[in-house]
Amino acid sequence: MDASLLHPGKNSIAVVTTPLLRMNMWSSVNMDPGLIQLVYPAETYKRTLFNGLAQVIIQATDEPGEITVTATSAGLKQSEIKIRSTK
Repeated sequence: MDASLLHPGKNSIAVVTTPLLRMNMWSSVNMDPGLIQLVYPAETYKRTLFNGLAQVIIQATDEPGEITVTATSAGLKQSEIKIRSTK
């Protein structure tokens, strides 16, 4: 702002713009014209290890039986678990 526009005493500025509308009911609207809010999209979801443990999701069929899960990795001993699936 050019300093020549300021006068002794009280100066005010008016910001005229379109209304800020909420995208969702739970969204918060920035009501302070002196603040700028940057919104970044969330990163794509990816699975990670938890303290060296892997997460495994198994979806069984409708038929009862035994599910065998085998884990292998270079430099580690192979491990296997058997899970009995019931209807």
